[in-house]
Amino acid sequence: MLKNNMLLMWLILTSMMAWSQVADSLTGELPPEAEYLVEELSGIYEEEFDAADIGSDSRFPVPLRIDLNNADPFLMAEKIRLSPSQILHLRDYIRDFSPLLTVYELRAIQGFDTATIQRILPLITLQPIKERIPLHPVALLRQTHGTLLVRYGRVFESQEGYLVSSGDTAIRDQYLGDPSKVLIRFQARAAGRISLGMLAEKDAGEQLFKGTQKHGFDHYKAFLAINFNKVLKTLIIGDYHLGFGQGLTISSSTLMNSSRGLYQPYKFTSPVRPNTSSGESGGFRGIAADFRIKKLSWTIFFSGKKMDARLDPDDSTGEVLSWITTGYHRTLDEIARRNRVQSLAYGGHATFRNHFLQAGITCFQSSFRPAIAAQDKPYKRFMDPGGTMTVLGTDFRILLPEVVVFGEASYRVGKGAGMIAGMLWYANARFKHTLVFRYYPPGFYHPYSCAVGHHQPNNNEKGFSWSLEAMLSKNLTTTAGASIFWFPWISYRLDKPGAGSEFYLLSSYKPAVHTQLLVRFHYKKGIQNRTLPEDVIKSSSEISSFLASAQLNCQASPAVTLKGQLYVTVSQTDRVYGHPGYLFSADIQYKTNSWPMELNLRYALFDTRSYSDRIYAYERDVLYAFSAPAYYSKGIRFYAMARCIAAKWLDVWIRYSRTRFTDQPTIGSGPDEILAPHKSELKVQVRYRF
Repeated sequence: MLKNNMLLMWLILTSMMAWSQVADSLTGELPPEAEYLVEELSGIYEEEFDAADIGSDSRFPVPLRIDLNNADPFLMAEKIRLSPSQILHLRDYIRDFSPLLTVYELRAIQGFDTATIQRILPLITLQPIKERIPLHPVALLRQTHGTLLVRYGRVFESQEGYLVSSGDTAIRDQYLGDPSKVLIRFQARAAGRISLGMLAEKDAGEQLFKGTQKHGFDHYKAFLAINFNKVLKTLIIGDYHLGFGQGLTISSSTLMNSSRGLYQPYKFTSPVRPNTSSGESGGFRGIAADFRIKKLSWTIFFSGKKMDARLDPDDSTGEVLSWITTGYHRTLDEIARRNRVQSLAYGGHATFRNHFLQAGITCFQSSFRPAIAAQDKPYKRFMDPGGTMTVLGTDFRILLPEVVVFGEASYRVGKGAGMIAGMLWYANARFKHTLVFRYYPPGFYHPYSCAVGHHQPNNNEKGFSWSLEAMLSKNLTTTAGASIFWFPWISYRLDKPGAGSEFYLLSSYKPAVHTQLLVRFHYKKGIQNRTLPEDVIKSSSEISSFLASAQLNCQASPAVTLKGQLYVTVSQTDRVYGHPGYLFSADIQYKTNSWPMELNLRYALFDTRSYSDRIYAYERDVLYAFSAPAYYSKGIRFYAMARCIAAKWLDVWIRYSRTRFTDQPTIGSGPDEILAPHKSELKVQVRYRF
């Protein structure tokens, strides 16, 4: 059966080359680098992502339109990879003549050759300097635009958590709500001066307007952001994100990881921005203000929010054992852990900035009530958030000829200090190198530290990261990365100091404007405890994994895009290779301007030894959602998604996916277990724009 399906898919893929005869439109919703990053993050967090979780992070390689007439020089260096000398010549041209009116003017600027202009064209825009609309209700209402989005999803098969059972244990593990997942998001903008957003979400298994959720949804979020553009530049009330420097001192982004350092091991973010994510953990809630006077800017903030926590059942005082960040409140036990800890955080960040230097200092204090209990596990010896803590930090960026130097140091008073530093070297228009060093001693730990690193929050790690972006020819580009790291103290699943490494290579070859071939290699090596039950003192094993993938994209007609992918993975334990796994998929996208409908189809075959050898593969999803499900065991998966543009102001998405396993009778475990070898899921989303 699988052999016949493999033959069929091979015929589909070989036909792609014969059909492709028209101009290139291969970019789709995400570039390949971003698709692979979603796969990496899915392997770490094992969940779907809201676009707001990672799309606003500068280290996520989604194309961003940068206004060359008004962009910050550091933003141009780090997002569209202009060298400091190119930025200097661009600023001189705009100062001596006028803001750019057309991209053809770039040819007159020193340092902007044809290769550079072609590379940055998809990432830039040229906006004239517009007169700012006053904060007057009538003027703002005339230029107010907004979006209302409603999303519904559910799994069709019955899961154990929804079945009525008897017994105390079964009752406490039973889901109280229905299997539907609902999200409502509203956001409105008024002439770039005022932004208002609200979000409500219900996870599958949670109740809605009844039982433990009499007030409606399980999770709410809202914000109001006002851009004054004076001394007080921005004011945000409600839910917001913070991020200064490299995120070592404080950052509310929850998706930082060393694997991302292989793609781009630094970040550039706004100091404060609204939190539009549907994620229930992370972020701040309160008030934040951003001030600016000439070359000096500063941000102050105050936040107070409640967090879920696991309590000690044998302690009548309600001692906190650990925090919980899943956001699920489906069972009696999960509901009992809701909002058990009150967190407070307040402080500020000040920055001096000119055309070549940006230097900042950060100071904040936070507290948790009740405080988390002392950790009895050896690897958590230094993970003491304490009741109250004070953290200081300093960060910098320097623009030198052909080089950008950046870094940050952070100190938790009375505990320890950590640091991260690096440089971007623009060897020429075709080559860019990045080198980053990080050092987080075991004693350096606080919950808001989110810089590059294997451990979150950052602690117990030191390492180097290197990356290369090379344009070898107009048809061939290559991205490579390497990360070597050490753990000075014992870690989770490793009862001794350890070390590891990662290596990454991605090459893109376009023999014609309508055809693209991508090849990727990713190798990981580390150490972890053996799982032998007879070991009193746990010994360790050297483990490694290797992933290779090839992707072929072809434009078959003005309306049809074809994509084929092959993944091969193999793991090794103590130099003994496991059974290799594979994933083979074929995608078809139909999209035309003459028909208000877009279709996406995928058919995939997969065969891996077990869940530990799973392969994550990116799939197209509804707007503002990223998906890269785990392919494991042996089976078939397909999905179909349709987008209907019902009117200029109304869009509808319908997505159906189904996975069928051929070598196991059930799926999942515990309350999520499905007593069938297949799993089917439906998503429906409606977007109304005004």
